[in-house]
Order: sequence, then C-alpha cells, then structure tokens
Amino acid sequence: MPRTNELKRTAILRRIRLLEEAIVKAEEYLQSGQHANWSGFRPVF
Repeated sequence: MPRTNELKRTAILRRIRLLEEAIVKAEEYLQSGQHANWSGFRPVF
C-alpha cells in the first residue's frame, strides 16, 4: 500500500510541475506579443 501512495504522490507532483511549466510558457507567449496579430481573430462588434 505505501508503494501505491508514493506512485500517486509522484504522479501528482509531476502533473503540478507540467502545469507550472505550461503557465510559464503561456506567460512568455503573452508577454512577447505574438498573440496580438492572430489572423483568425475577428471582433464580434
């Protein structure tokens, strides 16, 4: 049973790390301004 708990803990920590890395990439993307000239964007108004 302790082995199972350790595996679950490791999987959760890995998932958290991956989410944190995705957040960093998203922040860099937004700060770089690459999203500002998206050709598919059409304002509704």
